[in-house]
Amino acid sequence: SLIDEILVPPDFGMIRESFKPLHQKLPAAFPVPFVIHIEEAHGQPEGQANIEKLLSYFRRTHGLKTVFLEGAWRKLDPEALHFFDDADLNMKFLAELNRMGLAGGVELDLAAAASAKQGSARETLPVVWGAEDLALYKKNLEQFREVYANKAEAGLFLKKLRTKISGEVARIFNPELRAFFKEWAFWEEIADQRFAGLERLMKDAVSYLKVDLSDPAEQYDWPQLVRFFRLKALEKEGDRTDGSEQFEEKKLKTWLEEKQLTDFFRDFDSVLRPASSSRVSDVRTQLETFYAVAVPRGFRFEEYPCLTRLTGISILSSEIQAEDLLRETAKLRGMILDKLASSREEQNTVKRYREYLLLKKLFALEMTREEYQQLDGGWHSAGNSEVKTPFSALHSSPGLQAAFSAALSFYKTATAREQIIFDKTLRKMRLLKESNAILVTGGFHSGGIAELFRRNGVSYIRVSPRITKPENP
Repeated sequence: SLIDEILVPPDFGMIRESFKPLHQKLPAAFPVPFVIHIEEAHGQPEGQANIEKLLSYFRRTHGLKTVFLEGAWRKLDPEALHFFDDADLNMKFLAELNRMGLAGGVELDLAAAASAKQGSARETLPVVWGAEDLALYKKNLEQFREVYANKAEAGLFLKKLRTKISGEVARIFNPELRAFFKEWAFWEEIADQRFAGLERLMKDAVSYLKVDLSDPAEQYDWPQLVRFFRLKALEKEGDRTDGSEQFEEKKLKTWLEEKQLTDFFRDFDSVLRPASSSRVSDVRTQLETFYAVAVPRGFRFEEYPCLTRLTGISILSSEIQAEDLLRETAKLRGMILDKLASSREEQNTVKRYREYLLLKKLFALEMTREEYQQLDGGWHSAGNSEVKTPFSALHSSPGLQAAFSAALSFYKTATAREQIIFDKTLRKMRLLKESNAILVTGGFHSGGIAELFRRNGVSYIRVSPRITKPENP
């Protein structure tokens, strides 16, 4: 089946999850549908550009031209993306719209394919269908506007809350906790600093948690951080090399020619120069395949120390996902905060700090599904809590409560839209007699839509676009 054939070029993205039902749940007359669910990267130009590449790749390699899109309710017309007769100028304009968050990867791909179609009769044009119900989507849009209408009041509340927590930190925290908190607190609010100081975090992890992120054994719990620090170590080693890369490359090429394995040299070239290649399999798989064939014929990596280091850098670079690295970093910092907060007062202040971060994301409408569920539960329990929390303060202010309720309603409606998106996608696939298609939605919807796929026996893979430098939406 197609699900078993799908590979994702690592420079474009990665497969996060896959599911193939054991039993047919849909009517036997309709084959088991297969959907590639691409997580849209709202406000991330790099991610959107990679979505464009993913769509083009799936169309070229597997003929997947039917696409369903969150945020649209009817078929997209490529002519609506035709702003200039000059094709290059038109794509540059769309790239600028992408940078501004006004166009996404689906629009970029549709416009590029339409332009290519004019020059080649063999070019396959994607067909993009909206997966939304217009009335429900408009309701969600009105809730969005209501949240932003209360932005000033919410911002003032958050500013006061931030100041209050900072005062508690100065007054209550023990010196060690205070020093850590001042260095790392509110780091999520500064986009340019989200990866700053990771070397210090590595030392703190050893000191407070006995977690050594330079130890490969830790990669089960911290796969991204372990890869990140190993990558940095290999890059530092490169500062001390004597320029032997070209010598080892020539030596390797000669060895491959002698062993009649010259095809593998192209693999090495794509590993060492990924920007100039279009590899499909991941770097680690390429090298493992080479290793299995070459070692029995006498190949030894230790005879190529420079190339071994460079291939290690290539492997690790391809496997680091910025969003996953950010999540691991936040988790590790949270564990250190919990370790250092020994008194009840300190623990309550750390709790208020976390609730502040949740509220900040809520009012900015930037929460993940897990954060929404956590916050929804916290809001309902705050009225009965003996500990004063940011949620408690919201209950006491009608204006803030209205802003909070509007934001919460936005997420409730967004969750309700998932059933519509699922139903419209499957119904249209049935009408088109298409058993395979692509669905593009925001990452918030991934969990809900995955549950609907599984419950209804729909095969799927979930793909996220590669993002190396996250930007604030």
